[in-house]
Amino acid sequence: MDKPTPARASLSGLMLVIVTLATLVDQFGKGVPLAGHAANAAMLLYVALEYRNSPRAAKIIVWIAVLFAALLLPRAREPWLLLQKGVAFGAFLSAFFAALGFIRAASEKSGRIERAGRQLLAQPAGRRYLALTLGSNLFGLILSMGVVNLFGVMVKRGNPTESGAEGGKLRALRERRAMMAIQRGFSMVPTWSPLSIPIPIVLQAIPTLRWETLVPAALAGALLLLLAGWVDDKLAFSGLESTRATDGSGGGSGGWMVHAPFVLLVLGIFLASVLLEKTVGSSMVVGMMTCAPLAALLWMAGQASGLGWKKGAASLSQRLNRQVTEVFPQYRTEMIIMFMAGFFGVLVRETLPPGTIQEGIRFLAISPRWLPTITYLLVIVLSNLALHPMLAVIILSSAMPNPVQMGISPLSMALAYLCGWGVGISASPYTICNLMIGQLTGKTAHYVAYRWNGRYLLGVTLLGSVVLYLLA
Repeated sequence: MDKPTPARASLSGLMLVIVTLATLVDQFGKGVPLAGHAANAAMLLYVALEYRNSPRAAKIIVWIAVLFAALLLPRAREPWLLLQKGVAFGAFLSAFFAALGFIRAASEKSGRIERAGRQLLAQPAGRRYLALTLGSNLFGLILSMGVVNLFGVMVKRGNPTESGAEGGKLRALRERRAMMAIQRGFSMVPTWSPLSIPIPIVLQAIPTLRWETLVPAALAGALLLLLAGWVDDKLAFSGLESTRATDGSGGGSGGWMVHAPFVLLVLGIFLASVLLEKTVGSSMVVGMMTCAPLAALLWMAGQASGLGWKKGAASLSQRLNRQVTEVFPQYRTEMIIMFMAGFFGVLVRETLPPGTIQEGIRFLAISPRWLPTITYLLVIVLSNLALHPMLAVIILSSAMPNPVQMGISPLSMALAYLCGWGVGISASPYTICNLMIGQLTGKTAHYVAYRWNGRYLLGVTLLGSVVLYLLA
C-alpha cells in the first residue's frame, strides 16, 4: 500500500458524501432515478480510488465478487438491472455506515466519555464485570470499535501493580476479566442496535418483519447472551479477585448520572427516527441515517459553543472537513467489504434457483424448524474460518427464502442472523475486536478467542441453538 495523496483522499471522501446524500434523496424521493445513479457511480469511484490502499483481504473480496458476478450475471434475465440493484444495495449499506460515522467524530473531543469509562472501572470487583459489559455495549453504539481501545487502555492504565508472584497473577486476572467484559459487551452491539449495520441487512432480507418486533426481541437476545457471560465470569472467578476498585486513574469518577447524556443521545436519535418514519413514511433505517448526522452536528456545535461564534464555526468546519478528507478514506476496508458483501448478496438472491433451500431440506430429511439453529451455527463457524460475520449473514440471508414459506417464524430467522453475528465477533480470532484485545494484552487473537473466551462461546452456542429451535 502507498500513502494516498491529499487530493485523492479528499476526492474519495467527497464521493462518500455524495453516496450518503444521494442515497437519502433516493430513499425520501421514493426512487429518484438520478439520485440512485449518482449514489451508484460515486460508490464505484470510491472503491476504485481506495482499492490500491486497501489491505489484501479487502482486495481478495473485490476479486471474488467480480468473479461471481461474471459467473452469475449471464444467468439473469436482466443482467444490467441486476447489476444496478447489487451496486445500489452495497451503496445503501455504505451510506448507512458513513452517516453513523459522524457520531464517532463528535465523540472524539468528549471528555465525558473517558469520565464515564473511569466510573465503570471504579466499581467493586463484584460489579465491575457487569458494569463494563453493559457500558461497552452502550458506548459501542456511539464509538463503535473505538470503545475497545478506549476502555482497554484505561484498564491497562488503571490496573494496580501487585508485589510478588501471587500479586502478578491477581493483576493478570483483573485484566483478563475486564477485557472479556469489554469484548463480550461490544460484540453484542450488532445483535440489537438500530445504530449498527445488521438491522437494515436483516430487515432487507425479511421484508415482512417490522423493526418494532425485531429490535425488542433482539435486545432481549443480546441481554440473554450477556447474562450468560456474567454467569461464566461468576463461576470461573468469583472470590479469586480482590474487591479493591480501580478507576483507571486513581481518582474519583462520579456517579451513574455521568452516563445519562449518552443514554439520552441514543434515545433521542431513535425517537427522532421513529417520528420521521411516522410523519413522512420513511423506514426507521433511513430515519437513523438522517437523524444521526444531525445529532452529531448539534453535539459538535455544543462542544464548540464555548469558543465564541467565529472560532466555534471555524472549529466545526475543520472537524467536518477532517471527517470528509481524512476519516472517510480511512473507512476503506469496512466500506469495500460492506459494499461487496451487499453486491454479492443481491446477485445470490436474484440468481439462486427458487426452491433450492427447500429441496436441500427435503433431501437431508430434516425439519425446517432446525433452520434458524443451523443458520446461527453456520455464521459462527464461518466467522472462525476468516469469513467476517457480515459476509456470512448477507450471503446466507440472501440465499434463504421467506421463512413463512417454510413454515417457520421470521423472527427466529432474524435472531439467528443477529445473534450469530454477535457471537461470531466474540468467537473469531480474525475479527478486529479480538485482534485489538490481543494487542493490548500481549496475547494472540487465537488465545483471546479460544483460551480466554472458549467456555463462554460453547455456552452461548448451545444456549442460542436451543432457544432458536424453540422459537422456530
